[in-house]
Amino acid sequence: MSDLARLEAGLARGQLLPPSLFARMLEPAPLSDAETYPYGLGWGVATYLGRAVHHHTGGLGGFRGEYLRVPDEGLAVVVLANHADFPFHTVTCALTRILLGAAPVQRTEVATSAADRRAIAGRFVSADGAVLEIRDYDGRLACTGASIAALALDGEANLYDVRDPEVTYALEREASGDFSAVTLAVPLFAPQRFVRKTG
Repeated sequence: MSDLARLEAGLARGQLLPPSLFARMLEPAPLSDAETYPYGLGWGVATYLGRAVHHHTGGLGGFRGEYLRVPDEGLAVVVLANHADFPFHTVTCALTRILLGAAPVQRTEVATSAADRRAIAGRFVSADGAVLEIRDYDGRLACTGASIAALALDGEANLYDVRDPEVTYALEREASGDFSAVTLAVPLFAPQRFVRKTG
């Protein structure tokens, strides 16, 4: 960790890179449609708890980690894990909330009927081809993807990850009552919309 502490000290003091160059690294990437994507040169850029943050996640062969900076607060959080399934992003955000004095996110679960679970469950695909599958496992909704997340329904027709209630799945319902799409929102990352795949 001492190497990461030295890296953070160098970035915070402007000794590693000139501040103007580092600021350019944090500019969101321009897209062909004149929009931008919240990723600079090696750093994701976002707003978290009302503060500008930048972060980098990564992993290799069973190891995962995240480095998050809140420069206006002089704060850096680094989480390293030697297990690929460790919820490093959840822990990073939770530690950041604690260090910034923010309360933990709490949601109230609403019971779901078998009919609700059948209406929600399905295969959803994003514009870039990523797949999100929501299934009913013995009376509990779960999302399968890179890992399996147990889901619960809150009072506002949103699903949330039981282990990380900051991660939400906003459901879009048609006039017919069918759920046609879901938007996945993970703190620090751009929301991603998935449309129900039929047939």
